[in-house]
Amino acid sequence: IYLDNVDITQVPQEVQDALVAGDGNTNPIDPNFELPTDWRLSLGFDWNTDLGILGDDWYTSAEFIYSRCKDDVRWVDLARRPLTDANGNIVTTADGGRIIYVVDDPLDDHVPMGIGDDNNVNRYDLMLTNGDGGKSQIFTATIGKAWDNGLSFRTSYTNQDIEEAVAGSSSTATSNFQYPIAKDVQNIDPGTASYQIEHRFMADITYRTELFSGYQSTFGLFWERQSGRPFSYVYDTFRFNKFGDQNQFDSTSRYLAYIPTGADDPNVTYRNGFSYDQFAEYIAAAGLGGYAGGYAPRNNDRGPWNTTLDFKYTQELPGLFEGHKGELYFNIRNILAMFDKEAAQQHTFFFGDNANRLVSVDLDDQGRYVYGTPFGGFDTAAPTNYLPE
Repeated sequence: IYLDNVDITQVPQEVQDALVAGDGNTNPIDPNFELPTDWRLSLGFDWNTDLGILGDDWYTSAEFIYSRCKDDVRWVDLARRPLTDANGNIVTTADGGRIIYVVDDPLDDHVPMGIGDDNNVNRYDLMLTNGDGGKSQIFTATIGKAWDNGLSFRTSYTNQDIEEAVAGSSSTATSNFQYPIAKDVQNIDPGTASYQIEHRFMADITYRTELFSGYQSTFGLFWERQSGRPFSYVYDTFRFNKFGDQNQFDSTSRYLAYIPTGADDPNVTYRNGFSYDQFAEYIAAAGLGGYAGGYAPRNNDRGPWNTTLDFKYTQELPGLFEGHKGELYFNIRNILAMFDKEAAQQHTFFFGDNANRLVSVDLDDQGRYVYGTPFGGFDTAAPTNYLPE
């Protein structure tokens, strides 16, 4: 307590001398950050046509939308930098395809000298900045008709081809940096978007009549079938810091795997009885054989298709006051479950990027990958939740 010669305009020197520089985690915004923008081009057609015995005056439409995102969001860690050798050259893995990062706290005197040399630094500085936003191409076509007898029908198909770098689907910088899947998490290239639904089919049929005179009765069926969301094959990186991750991030499986050219690939060795022959079986099962000598692509596989069939009955009723009407409705969500539970099964993903662990990884002093069996073994089944309908 400082009571002598108090000056409310000054902080006592003893207090100033006791202060230390702050070294906590930060979430800055790039001073040159630009608001993301979407540039879109759309082309659509609507017309009526006759389909012979199926009737006249069918409504048909088609639309194509192309969009490109400029200055999309991404997050980078300012507390890590590429490892450099004695000559100042950036160190990479033995294949030359992946930059090796190290955590480097600017507030300590430690200079990282080797792979995984993080001086037990666990802090991070995740900066919101801009990156490549990718592009999308979406096509949809619809056809439908309403008959005079109260029956109406509509069906459509939608195709999506979407590329993005970072979904940005979390509310915090930590998650938005931690979970996107990439070869280099500091410089994420656009790939197949994690929320892309490549194919979607739908159809609905509605019948309107009056079961009670003056009050409309409506029966409707809505059918939808869509392809599963994509997922990737990545390294099992439990407590692995040799790509430059702090404790907060070093158990998140998010790094795309290097696919060796064969048993004699000089960039890969194996451990604990694991062999190339075993890994080759994993590669074939995951459909990654065509990427030998390079890296597994992002979101190259997909979850199972999902199908739903919903029923709705709506009945108008007399209202509480003259001239008013009420409405009673009854829904059955996915009536397929009443007849075939397997067909009605819904396969859902967590938010953001999703992945299966392809192989466990380490790095030796030469930057060669050291592969082993992933925790729990390898499985090509999509990493989905199953929601019984």
